[in-house]
Amino acid sequence: MLVPGFIFRKDPDGVLTGPPGPYLPPNVPAWIVSEWKKGARPALLTPDGRRALLVAQAYGSGRVACLGLRDTWRWRLGSRAGLDLHQAFWDRFLVWLSSTAKPRFSVAFDGRKMPAGKQIELGVKVLRRDYGPAADARVTAAVTGPDGRRRELVLQPSDLDTGAYSEWFRPEQAGEYAVDVEVRRPDETLRKTAHFVARWTGAETTDTAYREDILRDVARITGGVFRPYSAMRGLQRLPLSRDVPVIRRRVVLSETVPWLLAVLLLASFEWYVRRRSGLR
Repeated sequence: MLVPGFIFRKDPDGVLTGPPGPYLPPNVPAWIVSEWKKGARPALLTPDGRRALLVAQAYGSGRVACLGLRDTWRWRLGSRAGLDLHQAFWDRFLVWLSSTAKPRFSVAFDGRKMPAGKQIELGVKVLRRDYGPAADARVTAAVTGPDGRRRELVLQPSDLDTGAYSEWFRPEQAGEYAVDVEVRRPDETLRKTAHFVARWTGAETTDTAYREDILRDVARITGGVFRPYSAMRGLQRLPLSRDVPVIRRRVVLSETVPWLLAVLLLASFEWYVRRRSGLR
């Protein structure tokens, strides 16, 4: 009896849930899973629904399962329905086991937007078969630009981060770049194609379009009042919110240097006029 909503939750044709369904062939051994960890879940039970024949769980970087049936091949010999049952059972089971395997290497720049005309870093993180950092890999990257030109790069290992490899590259044109990454280790070769888009950046490429909808949203979120530019002429004074901090400063003119200079010049001019007039 299958446990719904776990390994065999996808059954579009009803092969697993319909007759004959997974069954125990007569006169064949079966092993009952009596104990399992807290993170494990039963996926296949005996007909009475009390004992588990298949238990699985996510473990580390992958998935593990314990199946107590050895002679499921007998389903294929029973009938046409048994043949479909055997194929559907193992297809769903193997797909579940391999569906969440952690990728062996990751490309940091895949799907990102990069500045054109500037040096960018092409970084790759490589893991061994046991998902530990791989320090013995040779990583190459073949970069194909928008014009079709291809450039080969050898990524250098990082001194600070084991398993990390990177190299600098300068995209000379704007557009989409395809990067064929190849990871070679003594016992395997891994490949992946990544993409990134280069675009020109700077003040001349900044979007300065008038976005009234965004300004209205900003005013609403901040508790302000939106005034369109067409209404600025009839607005005599901009109203400020009471929540806006205001700094007021008092300036005493008699204590400022320009004021003292002006008084001194006025007194000097008066003294000069009095002297010219013969007054003391």
